[in-house]
Amino acid sequence: MSPAFEKMLNRELLKKQSVSLETVAEVLARVVAAAPEPVPRVDIADGTMLIGAHKLPHGSVSRASTVLIDMKLLQQENAVAERPGRPIVPLRLSQEWALAGVQVTHADDRTATAVGMLLSLDGTPAGEKVTEPVRWPFNEAALLDAITRVTEQLMGKTTSTLLGLGVGVGGRLFSSLTESRNLGLLRDALTQRLGMPAIVESSVDAQAVREVWRRDPASKRPRFPKPHFAMVGLYHDWVSSALVINRKVYRGDHGLAAGIGHLTVDYGPQDVTSRSQPDRPGFYDMCSCGRGYGHLEALATPARIAGQTGLPFEQAARAPYDQRSPLTAAFATAGEALGRGISTMLDIANPGQLLLLLPESLARPVEGTAAVAYKRALLTAVRRYSYFTAADDDDPLHPPTLIIDDIAADEADADAAQAAAVCVLDHFIAYARGE
Repeated sequence: MSPAFEKMLNRELLKKQSVSLETVAEVLARVVAAAPEPVPRVDIADGTMLIGAHKLPHGSVSRASTVLIDMKLLQQENAVAERPGRPIVPLRLSQEWALAGVQVTHADDRTATAVGMLLSLDGTPAGEKVTEPVRWPFNEAALLDAITRVTEQLMGKTTSTLLGLGVGVGGRLFSSLTESRNLGLLRDALTQRLGMPAIVESSVDAQAVREVWRRDPASKRPRFPKPHFAMVGLYHDWVSSALVINRKVYRGDHGLAAGIGHLTVDYGPQDVTSRSQPDRPGFYDMCSCGRGYGHLEALATPARIAGQTGLPFEQAARAPYDQRSPLTAAFATAGEALGRGISTMLDIANPGQLLLLLPESLARPVEGTAAVAYKRALLTAVRRYSYFTAADDDDPLHPPTLIIDDIAADEADADAAQAAAVCVLDHFIAYARGE
């Protein structure tokens, strides 16, 4: 990855402008944090788009901006005369470069696919998604070919130069690639085959990277103003999580840091009768990792709820709420399991906030349906077991610790591909900073 990014840097211009690469990276980071709005150099120097940012010398900002404009990463807007003196010339991210993202989805209920999206540098989606199946047998070579086909199609859909390719890999597939030491091989093979930097991230880490840079449209400040926050994503048959420290994703030694999917949790006090089927494991079956029972991933997911109830998940979620029924109890047990896992993460990592991504039917359950029991049990467990509990704090000066967003099923893969694309810009900034 480093040599591919290095080719973009004009070391001679850096020397001529007497500016460090770290300063150039910081200026770029501040423009990214302000995107998609243009930002004057004086605001870049003051760091108004970030909370707690240190001030940069105005001369350094000017010289770094010259380097970034030469690299075609920034462009100047028309001059604005807002007050007496020299007109203000805002800067914004250039349209000369674009970002490509591919999400690899390999759930147990559908064919493995690679879904690609193009983004402008400011995070605006550019064009429709591209989808390619991963051929059988499913292995690293098939994965490499599918990602390549998607990326080549994306390249043909833009006149901009691709800064790089971000690949998001979900759940067990990411873990298996890490354990087999093939994650780096896949990244290097993509970099060589496509002739551009390639980054391979876990899907939830990619989502966390995007949240680091995302702004609240109303306040025009970071959506997560505190430097430390966490994420948990509940998907069809896996649970994944991420930890952000000082606005940087903490990946750990093998990229699996902060994972709570294989925590062993109690089954909870609910009376749940085992109804799992051989081809659809339920709560009492071994975790997919093959290393034990009672893992969070084997209790909280839609796939395990479906196996436990014997019904397709969405059908079970729409069933009438009945506190005495095993079906409603299954949702309560699954929700409590996830709540206990989240409580553990809150207590150990103590993040400023935690963003929980849930399927839409669980994040916004229809009143009177069994799915209501999931969210109710989840919130109850967080309040009961977390020392730092603020799941529903209404004080505007103290935002809630737990924030729940829904994952729209029909757009989940495209959304994840966009998050993977943002990782390219994040890694470029990190490389320029020397991290």
